[in-house]
Amino acid sequence: MMVRMYSQKDGLNPLELLHGALDHLSASKSLFKGSPSHYDSAGYLAHLGLELTLKSWLLTVRGEFDGIHELHSLHAKLVSSGTAESLSSEDADTMTLLDEYSELRYPNLNQPVEVGTQQQAQVELLMDTLWAQIPASLSEAVHSMDPLQKGGRVLMKKKIE
Repeated sequence: MMVRMYSQKDGLNPLELLHGALDHLSASKSLFKGSPSHYDSAGYLAHLGLELTLKSWLLTVRGEFDGIHELHSLHAKLVSSGTAESLSSEDADTMTLLDEYSELRYPNLNQPVEVGTQQQAQVELLMDTLWAQIPASLSEAVHSMDPLQKGGRVLMKKKIE
């Protein structure tokens, strides 16, 4: 089966993907500071945040990305396109850990995934490494993002009376 390719023709925008990525990473960090019962969600969101960061980058430099979720494969496409550097062994290990976190979406008693707060610092270091290499068009545009406008929507709280 061929992997589906996604592009801007599918209604995807690199900056919108990055906006979602940064929000997922921020939510992950907040959840890791809270109850251990939220760590599965925190780990899964950390994976999703990095996945969307890589896909935003791919959409910017290649005009498309594969509909896959494996972080090393997405990053390898950036390296092969000459827009990202190979990862240090520490960052590669963190990426492997985050790929394991993608399995947190389905609790599996046969192969449980361990998740805890001790990896949060590693995730932040990996993001720092990638952020230093991400195209300037993306990193500069982040500063102009309106946090209350995302994905063609306006985010707001309903007034409770």
